[in-house]
Amino acid sequence: MDETEIIIEKPRPGRPPKEIKWDQVLLKIQAGCSTRKIAFDLAISPSTLYSKFKDHFGICVSEYLHNAIQDRNQSIEYTQYIKALEGNIHMLKWLGEVWIGQKAPEEGNTKYTTIIVKTHDDARSGLSVHPETLPSSGDQSPESGD
Repeated sequence: MDETEIIIEKPRPGRPPKEIKWDQVLLKIQAGCSTRKIAFDLAISPSTLYSKFKDHFGICVSEYLHNAIQDRNQSIEYTQYIKALEGNIHMLKWLGEVWIGQKAPEEGNTKYTTIIVKTHDDARSGLSVHPETLPSSGDQSPESGD
């Protein structure tokens, strides 16, 4: 006859351990929720969250939090960049403003003035020129040298 060993575990004193859904904890951390808020949602103390997190992941919450926020921000920037390259004009404009400081000129404060020039075949052409290259009101144009 085979001998079977039976192990009976004695119940631990105190409350049974809470089940923690770590995927939800990680999402909340990436979303920027505080560890205090996460612990409150889990109905555990922040110190319990810290110790259980370290036991489960082998890294402290604050170190993970720092890396998770950096990863989140880089993922968002990458997604915005891809959307801009795919032709999302609003995203392209926003990235231009944020990344390289581009902004729309204020009304009445433009760098260029549009003028209409007649060419030899009497067709009209719109050109943009710097205002400082235009003659001032006191200057005479070379064509009016009478």
